[in-house]
Amino acid sequence: MDYLKAAAKNKKAGSVLYAGISSNVFDESVEFTKLCADNAVDAVAATLPSYYALNNGQMQKYFEDLAATVPLPLVIYNILATTHMSIPLEVIDELSMHPNIVAVKDSERSEERLMKSLELWKDRRDFGHFLGWAAKSAIALIGGSDGLIPSTGNVVPEIYSAMWNAFNEGNYKEVYAMQLLSDKYGN
Repeated sequence: MDYLKAAAKNKKAGSVLYAGISSNVFDESVEFTKLCADNAVDAVAATLPSYYALNNGQMQKYFEDLAATVPLPLVIYNILATTHMSIPLEVIDELSMHPNIVAVKDSERSEERLMKSLELWKDRRDFGHFLGWAAKSAIALIGGSDGLIPSTGNVVPEIYSAMWNAFNEGNYKEVYAMQLLSDKYGN
């Protein structure tokens, strides 16, 4: 709870504060979201519960139930390396129509999946795509992703700030230069 209060206290004006609410216990995720809502968090992100493997219908129902229960906008967090399950793009696309599901953070390392994701959501104003795979950051931004949330950003956030700024200025040469730096630090 202390880290949540510290994050709220240090939140800069105009910034968006996200919190992870993932738990294998549904009610824990919901209760933590309520604490987040009381502490200046703007949106929450959740992975699948990972104790048992879920089928596509169970994955969809989990996120639908969570989105219908939590008091903050929900970001679906797909991370195969942690949950040992990949949320199919078809399931995410269905969920993207839920009014309280606002985005996906996809950390699955598949270029084919990335390209299909961008094709599905790059023009959506009501649903965001964020990439969590540092090695494909430049490709994602140039291809239409709404942003990046790579773990390397916890170590060298200035690389991704510079990449984002260069992208917004149309300076793709600098975007790719920052990708090379990202790759260096990621390795």
